[in-house]
Amino acid sequence: MLLRLVYLPSHNNTKEYLYIPALDLNDQLTLPGKQACTTLPLKFVMNGSLMIGSRDATNMRIDSTLGPNIVLLFGEDYAQ
Repeated sequence: MLLRLVYLPSHNNTKEYLYIPALDLNDQLTLPGKQACTTLPLKFVMNGSLMIGSRDATNMRIDSTLGPNIVLLFGEDYAQ
């Protein structure tokens, strides 16, 4: 199995449509309670990507809606 890692140094919302459908796995590593919630993880998951991430509000909401087959969460949540 081949894993290809692509780093996009200048993330641009207008060009998301070029790479979001091609993602198989995405990581959403944030500090719970410290960073703003975005819709970007939801865009990835809606296009079939698996998500690995920390327990922030957005990731936990996606996990509670879609279940553990799509989302792998780890670490502490905001309350801890």
